[in-house]
Amino acid sequence: MKKGLSFIAAVLILGTSVFTSCSTTIHTTIERPAELDLNGAETIAVLPFQITEKGNLAQNVTIIGDVITFFNELEYKSNGAYDIADYLTHQLEQGIADSDYLSLVYSDAVKSALNNAKKAPCDVYLTGIISSYNTEIVKTMHTVKENGESLKIPYYYREVGFTLTYQIVDSATNRIITSKTEDVYKNSDEIEDPEELPDAYQTIKPTLNEIVYNIMKKIQPYTETKSISLLKDKTKDPDMKAADKYVKNGLLDYARKLYLDIYETRGYFEAGYNAAVILEAQGNFKEAYEEMNDLVQKYHDSRAISALKDIQYEIDSKNTLQKQLDR
Repeated sequence: MKKGLSFIAAVLILGTSVFTSCSTTIHTTIERPAELDLNGAETIAVLPFQITEKGNLAQNVTIIGDVITFFNELEYKSNGAYDIADYLTHQLEQGIADSDYLSLVYSDAVKSALNNAKKAPCDVYLTGIISSYNTEIVKTMHTVKENGESLKIPYYYREVGFTLTYQIVDSATNRIITSKTEDVYKNSDEIEDPEELPDAYQTIKPTLNEIVYNIMKKIQPYTETKSISLLKDKTKDPDMKAADKYVKNGLLDYARKLYLDIYETRGYFEAGYNAAVILEAQGNFKEAYEEMNDLVQKYHDSRAISALKDIQYEIDSKNTLQKQLDR
């Protein structure tokens, strides 16, 4: 990981509280650690994704093998398969090129080094294979009413499917860091004119973007939006209502102070709980844990127990992220 980057704490999105089952919800944006431990890798190469007509590949066997073979021509380029493989390759390259955490080594540099019997100039490889690829236009019949009569009208949609196996491999040891195989399917919308159907690549492109996003989450820190729900007030106390209104207006400091005062003077469990989760939403996980743990010890309430586990998860996640950034 590149150094010099500090932890970005949970950032509150003010003024976006919503109602979920009559409960007020706070949305926060949190930076998560990469899902995989790349052993301090700083450079990565994306080798061209390949296409094969073979069946599924074994999870414990590297699909990189002799890496030079991955620069050969694809086995076939028909029916959009080439476009799909090429898109996955280049979107991953672009994502890494834009990354603050990893440096991209282009595959041409890897090919040149290997052809000259030199060590590949990257710490890890990333690549994949598309197998069992298929696309076809499917006809279906719909019944419609016209002038009191039932008519059968043909509709058409495109179906695209394949199996994707991708791996991340340590270039020095050829050890597989991760290997995943998933079946990918996508259908287009149904329309009357089959000539207007999108091609296979356009049909499955949104799914390809999801695949790229999920792979990027494995190799570098990422951000996600988290929703934290406050407990609904059952006391009908006007001060609880006022605190809830502060939250909805994004005035979390005011809301927390009021909830805490209510808890300390009136002993409402909901007030103590809400005061603690506001701290969690603000990224103050240590104090949030202490306050929620006190509630668990006092009330043994399952809601507090669940919230305490969630806060501990955030503490662990933050620590993991910091270790990745410090490498």
